[in-house]
Amino acid sequence: MKWDGSLSEQSLKWLTEDFNIRCFNSGLTHLALILPEDKYTMARMNADIYTEESKSKSTDKIITQYFTDEEPAKAWLSDALSGQ
Repeated sequence: MKWDGSLSEQSLKWLTEDFNIRCFNSGLTHLALILPEDKYTMARMNADIYTEESKSKSTDKIITQYFTDEEPAKAWLSDALSGQ
């Protein structure tokens, strides 16, 4: 089954209240999200909701950037992490 780009309320809650905390506690500082081009509008809308929900949680200090291709995502992460 292909992902349609939507994000359930339950998934959003898990991402912001569980996943983010575990990622931050493990040392994650940057997150590159690769969104599918064929569902980009819906995926970006949900990614924006995820980002805003994450910002509202006091534990979120993870810098997030969106991409449609893997190579630019890797380049961004490499540049971001080389400056730390």
